Amino acid sequence: ADAHNVTKGNIAGDGSLVLKLYYSRNSYTLSWLDYDGTELASQSVLFEAPIAAPDAVTPQRMGYRFLGWNVSGTMPAKNTSFSAKQDGNWSANTYTVSFDANGGQGTMENQSFTYDQAQFLQANSFTRKGYIFAGWSTEPGGKAVYADQQQIENLLTSGTAQLYAVWTAGDGYGYRVEHYVQQPDGSYRVDTTASFSGVMDSEVSASSIRIQGYTFNADHPDNVL
Repeated sequence: ADAHNVTKGNIAGDGSLVLKLYYSRNSYTLSWLDYDGTELASQSVLFEAPIAAPDAVTPQRMGYRFLGWNVSGTMPAKNTSFSAKQDGNWSANTYTVSFDANGGQGTMENQSFTYDQAQFLQANSFTRKGYIFAGWSTEPGGKAVYADQQQIENLLTSGTAQLYAVWTAGDGYGYRVEHYVQQPDGSYRVDTTASFSGVMDSEVSASSIRIQGYTFNADHPDNVL
């Protein structure tokens, strides 16, 4: 019992008796929870004492920067918790996407994105003669994982992501096969020409044909077979 308590006494004729009962202020637990509900810290706080977050308590949330708890007031008469998910003030990170022509020609400006906000990639403006743009890869020799102007979200939490153009060789590109015959003076003239088409950068070959009065000279230095 508190030494200051006066819980009993005899009533005096002059009305001077005072009974005194002292009450201690209760303490309650104040908990600080991370964005995922994990407890970061707890405090024992007196009822109606000002509420303030500990300096060392810093919540974590992927793709965001914590700006503060935004709490005020005094401790209620019960155990209380503050969650960063509800009471925190967060700022979403921004990140950059840069574009590499990866063998093509042209330039493209970097593009800024905000975490948790879906956004369309800017239209490809690179070109490559004889090739068709097939999309974007995250590595120079990789397959396309993003289409032209595809909507993306959360490619990174921060920093810069590099996307590389992916090219597919075009079809229908023409080439000729020319057959040269020797003249009596030793010079050569075109006797027969044939036209073909194929896929860009694919290897093709020519075969000799039968020409009356002539034999194919496999050792001629100007052959392109």
